[in-house]
Formats: sequence, structure tokens, C-alpha cells
Amino acid sequence: MILFCTTNRDLEVWYLDLAGQLARPPASPTVYALVSFDAESARYYVGSSQRFTARLGAHLSFARSRKLRGSSAGGKFLAPIVARRRRLLVVVLETLPGADTGSLQRCEQAWFIVAQRDNGAAALPLQVPATTAPARGPLAPATLAARRHWPRDWVEALAGFFQEPRRANQDGAATRRAVNGQGKTQQKSRSGTRRTRRSGMPAGSIAEAGRR
Repeated sequence: MILFCTTNRDLEVWYLDLAGQLARPPASPTVYALVSFDAESARYYVGSSQRFTARLGAHLSFARSRKLRGSSAGGKFLAPIVARRRRLLVVVLETLPGADTGSLQRCEQAWFIVAQRDNGAAALPLQVPATTAPARGPLAPATLAARRHWPRDWVEALAGFFQEPRRANQDGAATRRAVNGQGKTQQKSRSGTRRTRRSGMPAGSIAEAGRR
């Protein structure tokens, strides 16, 4: 598991990649979930893309535009987070190197099923799962979903951090931070130097989630 931060204009974008080892967004076809902590329990927008970073950038651009956000479910989902300058959590659910569009969409539909199965029907407030994929067989979304589980423990462990007001970066430098299971972070400044320090992340909660 790796948890790391990048910035998009004035927004902190945190990535939780349960299978990742490098502190950078994946370049492979990806199924992901945007997370909102504005409700009593976490809410999600599930998506997939061959070009993950470009898709996330498009979501944020739509969210910042009052004219465009209504035409994009992802933009509408992120609009409150962008408006309040909250931290954004993006969960990298799965990467599929070399996957074609059909395989990627079947996997996305499987994660729709998992999100509602493990979190309840209200977990996807702006999405209604629908697919033309076969209902049975090894490649059916329901079959794929049976082997997957939502990272709910991780999300719950991080909820407090994402609900608290964001602190301004005191030195003004763009930073990239990676958090391991013990709550330690690696921070990389523009000069390229790296150092390890304690962050404001709930280290005990992260470690406890990793043992579940």
C-alpha cells in the first residue's frame, strides 16, 4: 500500500494505491474511485480510463467550471470539494496493464457492484450501474466482483484527515509525499532532495487498517 500526495493548482490530491509501490499515479489503464467525506459516511464516484491522469484532470476542470460541471458526473461530484478547497482522496482500485476498453469497462462494472455490496446502495449517489456485459461466465462483472473487496477500512481510517480543514503549506513549495503503513512520509521538494518525517496523517489508524 502507498499513500501519496500531489497538487493540482490549489488542491491537494491524495492517492491511495493498495497495490502500488511508487509514489506516482499509474500509467496503465486504471479503475479508480473519487471519495467524498461530506456525508455521514463516505460517498464515491467510480470510473475507469486508459489515461488515468488525464481523466482526473478533466474531472477537476469540469468541477471548477460552473458552466461545465453539470454535464459531467465526476465534475459534479468533485465540485463541493473544489469549492471548499478540501483535500481530495482518489483510490486506485485496480490497474490493468495492456487491457482493452471492453476489459476495462467490465472491471469498472465489477467495482460498481463491490461498492454497493460493501457500502450500501447510497455509496454511489450520482451513478446507476448499467452494463451490456454477460450476466454469467468468468468475465461477467458479477463474477469479477466476487473476488474483489472494497477498501472500506482504509477509507474509514483516513476520514478524519480529509474532514479537517486543510492547512496552508508554510514554505509554499510544491511537495510530493508518500505515506507507508506506519504513518511515515517521504517528502520530495522541488530541489529533488528527499527526507523522511512524521506527517499529520493518523498513523495508528493506518497501521490498524493494514492489519485487518
